[in-house]
Formats: sequence, C-alpha cells, structure tokens
Amino acid sequence: ESITAFSELNGYKDSEQKIIDCKYSIALSLLDSGEYNSAYALLNEIGKSEMVVENKYTRAIAFLEAGEYDSAIVLFNSLGDYKDSTEKNNAALYAKADLLEHQEKYEEAYLAFMSLEDYSDSANRAKSIKPRYEALLISRASVGDIVMFGSYEQDNNTTNGKEDIEWIVLKKQGNRVLIISKYALDCKPYHSSDTAATWETCSLRNWLNSTFLNAAFSSSEQQMIQTTLVKAERHPWSGVSSGRDTNDKIYLLSISEAEALFSSNEKRYCEATAYAIAQGTWHPDGTGKRCRWWLRSPGEKSYYAATVFLYGGVEEDGIMFSGGYNKPAVRPVMWIDYGN
Repeated sequence: ESITAFSELNGYKDSEQKIIDCKYSIALSLLDSGEYNSAYALLNEIGKSEMVVENKYTRAIAFLEAGEYDSAIVLFNSLGDYKDSTEKNNAALYAKADLLEHQEKYEEAYLAFMSLEDYSDSANRAKSIKPRYEALLISRASVGDIVMFGSYEQDNNTTNGKEDIEWIVLKKQGNRVLIISKYALDCKPYHSSDTAATWETCSLRNWLNSTFLNAAFSSSEQQMIQTTLVKAERHPWSGVSSGRDTNDKIYLLSISEAEALFSSNEKRYCEATAYAIAQGTWHPDGTGKRCRWWLRSPGEKSYYAATVFLYGGVEEDGIMFSGGYNKPAVRPVMWIDYGN
C-alpha cells in the first residue's frame, strides 16, 4: 500500500527512494520466509544484485555444511567465479560422491568422481569404483549390447591415457557374460615365427594372457575374468593338428564359434582402432578401418591360422602366422562374472 501511495506522488520529494526502501523491506521478508525467487527478483529490480549473490553464497555454504549437497551444488553453480564458489562446488560434488559410494550407489558415485577430473583424489576414487560400476552396467546388458570393461590405448595418442574398451555381449549365463571387443585392439602375429604351432603353443595366446591382461585390466577387473576351458577344435577339412585344450582367461574365437555367435558376415566384420592400425593392421584403401582378425583355429597348414576377412567371411584356409603384408588384428574374447 505504501508503494502504491508513493507512486501516486510522481517523484515528489524522496518518494522514489521510499518506493525502493519498501521493496527492499519486502525482499528481506521474502528471504526470511524462504521465497527466494520472488526476493531475488525484487532485489535485482532495485539494484541490489550484489545482495542476491551474497545471499546465494551464504545459503550454499549452509547447505554444504548441512550435508544437503544437491542444493549446495545448484547454488554454487549459479554463482560462477564468485569468491571461492568453484572450489566449494567441487567440495560439494566430492562429498556427494563419497556419500554415494558409502551408500553403494556405484554408478552415481563413479560418474560424480569422474566429473571432478583432477580435484583431490577423485581420479583414484573413480578408478577404485570402476569395476563395480562396470559390473553393474554389464548385469543390465542383453546379448548384442555394448558394455565397457577395462581400458587400452586406442586413439594412438598416449598423452591422454588409455581409453575404455567397448565389448559386444555374445552370451549371457546366470551372472556370466561372454564378450568380444567391439574393435580390433592391436596387431600381433599369431606366432613368433612361421613354424608349426597350435593355439596351445602360439605366442599370441601368451601375449593375451600376460601382457594384454595386465595392461588392460586392474587387479579387481582381473578377478572378474573367468578362467575358461578353451577347446582345441579340429579344422573342418585340413587335418592340421589343433593341439590340446587350454585354460585361459582371454582367448580368440574358433571357426565354429565365429560362425555360431554372429548371425551374418555383416555382424562379424570389424574395424581396427587407430592404435591397432599404427601397429601394422592391414586395412586396404576404400575399406575405411575394416580389418582382418585372427581366430584361434588352425588353417590349411601347420603354420597357418584361420581369420575373419574384411567383410566378415570366415577364412578357413587362413594365412601364415606372421600375417605377411596383410596383417590381421586381435579381438580378445573372455567370460566375465559380474557377481564377483
């Protein structure tokens, strides 16, 4: 009512200032009653924006100290670079992530720690939670879905660290899933020399279960990788020895598995990562990053191994272990137990 009366005076004496004083009093009352948006609108209208900012900051600090992290984060974000709002916002995010981890909400906790980048020990906290986060996502996956598990150099830029590995779910049994890398991850010969060898004795099997295993997976992730009885399947027609069965954490598909687990050549074809290409993976002009990839089955000769060709067809006759000029890439396969 006072504002209405002063407004009717059309600037007589200090009536304009009286209007401002009245609006200021109303704004303070609105702040006291928690009607912040209305209060801030009035304060901005009368040129008291600095009070809006300071009030938001004070409220954000109170929310942080009270453990109301979401409310604190919203306010600190709205304040930009005001005072130490960025630092306080990070503190609120970290405290929220820590709380989520203790509540066993691993997906939310992992993403929260990841969003903090280099703040405090957030990178290590995210790394420690990652296996549980991965297990949670894998548990939700169906056959054909893409999941993330482990990390490996893929973009051929070692300065930015390793990239998360994408996997295709091939089978699901209880708490276990069979996965194959979506992309061909590296370029390695099947064996160290073009002399007779089997999956049991080849150098690629040793590399997958030692060098690659330790480079791509943390100790916690390695505990989730199951040791699998890998059958030494006979070649369909060559009569070349397939050796003996093995027990491996990581292996390659056989001819029969590659044909059974993919419904078509199109599903079977694969692209190589930039890193695999830099290591020598063959990808002819005009085919993009499509590549040939190794199978564990023997080929038509004792120093040949079967492969999958550029467009997804299974090459039962295979190529020599060294790969010659058209070197195949490597698509690891493994069983994961996400209930561990």
